[in-house]
Amino acid sequence: MNNKPSLLFIHGFMGSITDFYEIAEKLQNKFEIDYLEIPHHDLECNYNNALEYFDSINLKYDYIVAYSMGGRIALWAAYLNKLHFKKMILESTSFGIENTNKRSIRLKADLSLFDNIKNFNDFLMDWYSNPMWFNILEHPNYKEILNKKNDISNYKRSLELFSVGIQPYLLPFAKQIKDKLFYIYGEHDQKYKNIAIDSNIKSKEMKCCGHNTHFQDPTSFVNVILEQFDC
Repeated sequence: MNNKPSLLFIHGFMGSITDFYEIAEKLQNKFEIDYLEIPHHDLECNYNNALEYFDSINLKYDYIVAYSMGGRIALWAAYLNKLHFKKMILESTSFGIENTNKRSIRLKADLSLFDNIKNFNDFLMDWYSNPMWFNILEHPNYKEILNKKNDISNYKRSLELFSVGIQPYLLPFAKQIKDKLFYIYGEHDQKYKNIAIDSNIKSKEMKCCGHNTHFQDPTSFVNVILEQFDC
């Protein structure tokens, strides 16, 4: 009989379930681990909009760790009563955009993100040179984050479903369930540091990290999981 609590990992934009394998390996003795693949990444699907996707799921786990876009999807699903949990860690996650005009501007930007790309590897190098990632390209295993499928059409479809310019503003909901949430952000990711602080949700700053804290400091990330999930 398996009495281990269930733990779901949800990756971020342009990621895959393998992004959390290193973390999961260190936790497999304490949790029954599962992964959720974001549509239009490695998962083939044909949803016309986000609500169609959420209508297709009804998930229940003891614990959830969700990163960036994955965190937004998890919170959105919980808001729609399609994801149930005891506690969730949100890593570098936006709660959405309150102003509708700014939301429309962001959607337009997201849908044009991949326009006029001539070389996908050059695009990734430019993408990860953004200050929010801190020095991720200096990490000894940086090639792992560049080893992504050159699948621009599906990444664009994913943004059509889950752009932050489409999702509802979920900070009020997050505050309603704040006792079930914990937020992780990188010391050098100023935007998401501000989001965490302004939310008043319990949080932890990961030193010497940018947006992707689980990649840059997996040991500390595992320790936070064990602390927050009472292991």
